Amino acid sequence: MMSSTISAHAMNLCEILSDAVWFWALQAGLVLFAAFALFQDWKRSPRDDSLTAQIKRGTESMQYFLILCTLIIGILVAICASVDVPLVNGHRVLWILLDGVVVGYACLCNAWFRNDIVLPFVRWLSKPEHR
Repeated sequence: MMSSTISAHAMNLCEILSDAVWFWALQAGLVLFAAFALFQDWKRSPRDDSLTAQIKRGTESMQYFLILCTLIIGILVAICASVDVPLVNGHRVLWILLDGVVVGYACLCNAWFRNDIVLPFVRWLSKPEHR
């Protein structure tokens, strides 16, 4: 009796930690994050076009964005290529393109993500160490 209870709990844990659950959680999180980033960008956008300013990014900051975008897309490609989820099998290119578009938007087109998430993190990383 006791061993069947333990094996049932272990089976539930295995199901929760499976690719079938985590792949969809990752996809949902990615889409929700992009929707949140879009909302934050829309919330900050000026309502009056006469008050906008054109800002040209420097080469160094664009390199950070491109490297971050490439790393995230590379991780997502590896995940999409390696999971064995029924809906993904046979449609991997579609999932990789969808993930790439979502990540590309967040990393390269969304001002909120670039200015409030990435750049403060880069500044924090580039602080000098005191020993």
